Amino acid sequence: MKSRLALVLFFFSIYSCSNSINHQLNGVEKEISDRPDSALFHLEQISQKRLRTQRSRAKYALLKSMALDKNYIDVADDSLINIAVNYYSYSRCQPQYKMLAYYHKGLVQRNGANYPAAIISFEQAVKQAAEQRSLRYLGLIYRNMADIYNLSNNNKEAKEYHQKAVDAFILNKDSLYAQYALYSLAVDLMNDKSYPEARKLFQELIAGDDETLTNNSKLCCGQICVEQEDSLEKAIELYRHTPLTYYQMLDYGFRSRAHMLAGQLDSAEYWIQLGFQLADSNEKKATLEFLQADIDFVLNRKELAFKRVKRAAHVQDSLTRILLYQSLSTAQRDYYMHEVATQNMRMRRQKASVIIWSIALLFATALIFMFIREKVSRKEQLLRESLLHLMLKKNKVASALVGTLFLEKYAHVQDLPESYLGKKGEQQIASLKKDLSSLYTNEKAFSDLYTMLDTYVDNIMQKFTRQIPSVSNDNVKTTALFFAGIPDELIQYIVKRQSVGSLKTYRSRLRTIIKRTSCADEQLFLSHLERQPRKTL
Repeated sequence: MKSRLALVLFFFSIYSCSNSINHQLNGVEKEISDRPDSALFHLEQISQKRLRTQRSRAKYALLKSMALDKNYIDVADDSLINIAVNYYSYSRCQPQYKMLAYYHKGLVQRNGANYPAAIISFEQAVKQAAEQRSLRYLGLIYRNMADIYNLSNNNKEAKEYHQKAVDAFILNKDSLYAQYALYSLAVDLMNDKSYPEARKLFQELIAGDDETLTNNSKLCCGQICVEQEDSLEKAIELYRHTPLTYYQMLDYGFRSRAHMLAGQLDSAEYWIQLGFQLADSNEKKATLEFLQADIDFVLNRKELAFKRVKRAAHVQDSLTRILLYQSLSTAQRDYYMHEVATQNMRMRRQKASVIIWSIALLFATALIFMFIREKVSRKEQLLRESLLHLMLKKNKVASALVGTLFLEKYAHVQDLPESYLGKKGEQQIASLKKDLSSLYTNEKAFSDLYTMLDTYVDNIMQKFTRQIPSVSNDNVKTTALFFAGIPDELIQYIVKRQSVGSLKTYRSRLRTIIKRTSCADEQLFLSHLERQPRKTL
């Protein structure tokens, strides 16, 4: 009793702890969007020992990945988010978590510059987001995929996915998200030399209410004017009315070029030097070296201009090698996606094969069952006909056939004397103990037995229960088995007696009861209580 109570208390404590951690994780989930710093703090306070189930560990991993992203903490190690992906990719409940898991895995892989794998994860997230009509996340996924293609210098794909992001945000009525995606699309068009379309989009954004988008769009419009070498005064005006806090390294370079083309060489040198101060890599410095070389050439510093061009060209060679590597990465991504598609098709075929074989197996099982049932029915009909023929001749033979039919129908015992009671039948009888023991509670089986005995053995059961009412219902079952001539070696398993000897004792006591009652059919009962000689088990 104490051990059971301890076990109940143990499971109750586990259940309580599980409910507690789930409640805490649900609270963190609610504050991630509005208070991501607070959510991250609460997640870091949770002890790993409390995460006892796969479900709680997966949700914790997903929420922490989301909190890190919301707090602008870039993570390149996917070991944490993989816990969520491995759980939710096979879980059918809460499909939005499956989408979020693949989305954040793509972000982690992008941070680690594993672009092909990131594209595959984002493709999985797109599938889930489309199924759930989660348009905001669909737009966010498309934007991140476009960023990866930009990093891979695949401007064509970048434009396509930025346009998809714009469409998704517009459908979801996320105007601010749509404007930022539109700005990225305009930058792609500008990089693709589609200046009229890009300028049109930038002008729409300049007229908007978002200060960051307005100023960045001004800088991009100024860059377009410089690259086309027209409207230089307008470009300088745009630069002049844009705060320097929004300037990036290239913005200083293009403003310098605008002044140079306008003949303002002192201003050009001033702005290019500010650009060099922001250049934190050789690639960025190489871009400014080309612009500085133009200024040096105009100022008749040709030897210095040549050195700048040579230095910049050397860096450009390195960039070419990087571009080749990125092209290989894109090809690798296509290979990975092909492998994923092939694997998915293989899994679908395996599932279809399993379903077909399962249907075939069920069909075969049904046929076998129908065949066995038909065979038993035919045997039962033959036995009934034999019993009708023998009923008037010899009741003892009829009762033995009733017992044989009963065992064959309800315990599948065939060839009773030789196979199951001889030495060769020891293993068979052991395998039938379970079937025999289940007969005792099968009221339909005993009702059928009573009916067959009454039909073929002179209404023996009706007479017995009417003339000797003192016998209990359980003992009536045992008596019916005696009347049917079923061996005690089998009856002991049906009535769950310890030994054959206990049945012999009951049989003897039943004879005494019948004799003391002096009933009208005493000889009928006693004749069928005689145990037939059988082979021993």
